Parts: sequence; structure tokens; C-alpha cells
Amino acid sequence: PQCRNAYAAVTCKIDKHIVAKAKRFGINQEQLIQSRMPYPIRNKKTDLSRKALGIPEHAFTVALVGQRLTVEVDNECVKAMEEFKTALPHIRFVFIGNYKQKEWLKKQSPEVFESSTFLGHQTDVLALWESLDCYLNPRRKGGGVSSNEALAFGKPVITFPYGDVFHAVGADFTFETIEDMKNYVLRLATEPNFSEQESKKALKQAEFIMSIEPMLSKLYEDVAKLEEQNTAGQARSA
Repeated sequence: PQCRNAYAAVTCKIDKHIVAKAKRFGINQEQLIQSRMPYPIRNKKTDLSRKALGIPEHAFTVALVGQRLTVEVDNECVKAMEEFKTALPHIRFVFIGNYKQKEWLKKQSPEVFESSTFLGHQTDVLALWESLDCYLNPRRKGGGVSSNEALAFGKPVITFPYGDVFHAVGADFTFETIEDMKNYVLRLATEPNFSEQESKKALKQAEFIMSIEPMLSKLYEDVAKLEEQNTAGQARSA
């Protein structure tokens, strides 16, 4: 009842499931506003070199981060990695987090498996980013925290238009097809000026994600627009 005449901000895409859930609380779809929560980045505690991590010095590294990679790295994700590997023979995939499907990956794609480094659970993920080049996000709901941290270190994120990461990183790092992802990774690895440009975009997006002022300004604007629309609608009904 307390929300019946208020607007509700949600930090994910407003789909039919969100609409149905809101309705159970007496909130109509017209009262929903898509927003976000500002996310402060932690400080790293240590410094880790590629040598210490067992990562080849001259490899182009693609990080996959999460504690559910065992189920999140699916056939679609492996297909993307295969395409990356074909385009960039010197690529290295770095799994950060528990991954228990190594035998499956080896059977599914020997070339991807042989080009992978499995770091397991890390207590200080931020210490790794100086040794990594970009972040690949499987099609999943989670990953928002680690993708934000990657951006904060100037590392481009590569994601499908789905899930928490998609809503956090913005259009510049969202790709409809694996082919688009592959071409982007190839440019990152072979065009220094383009890589620098994308790193600056990542830092700018991280600043936006971490700041509360832009979030509140956008929220106020959205509420004002809804108020205007509702007022106009009521005037027409009168």
C-alpha cells in the first residue's frame, strides 16, 4: 500500500517477471523506473605479475571471472572463445574463480583448453587486472561486480545483451553476435590506438557506475517525465 502512489526504481531490465512481481506489491508497470545502484570499487591489496600467475608475457589475455563459471561457461561461450583463438593464435583465456569442468572443456574444445590458465578462487581479484587485457562475460545474470572492477582498471568488457553486466557496461561493450565480439577483440589486440580509446571508454563508464550524482540526476529526470505523462493522461481523461 505504501508504494501505491509512488515510483519504484529497479536495478535491472523491466521485463514481464519484474512487472508481475511489482504487481504483487500493488505497483503498476507505469510506476516502474529502470535505474542502477552506484558501486564503489575496492582497493587492491597486492600486486601480481604475469610471471607469478603463470601467464605468458606476450599473450593477449581474456578474463572470465566468477564463482559459477562451471555452469556459466556453456557451448555458446566456448564457441566465442574458439572464434577468438582462430583470430588470435597467441590469445590466453584466464579463468578466475572455481571451475570444475576442465575435462569437459578439454573434450569440447582442446584448442581453447590448451590456451587457458585456471587461477581458481582469488582473494584479491583487483591485483590481477594489471596482467589482463579484457573481460569476457558469458550469457548469465551475475557478474556485475567483477565487470565493474574490470572497467575501473581500464579493461574493456565484452558481453551479450543480457544480464547484470549488460545493464552495467553500456552499449559500447555490448555485442549481438560472436562475430562482432571476435572482430572487437582482434582490434583490441592489434590496434594500439583503438585499444587505448577503448580503455578510456572503460574508465569513463566505471566513473559513471561509481558516482551517485549521475544516477540521482537520471532518476529525477525519469520521475519528472513520468509525472508529466501521468498528468497529461489524467487531463485527457477528465
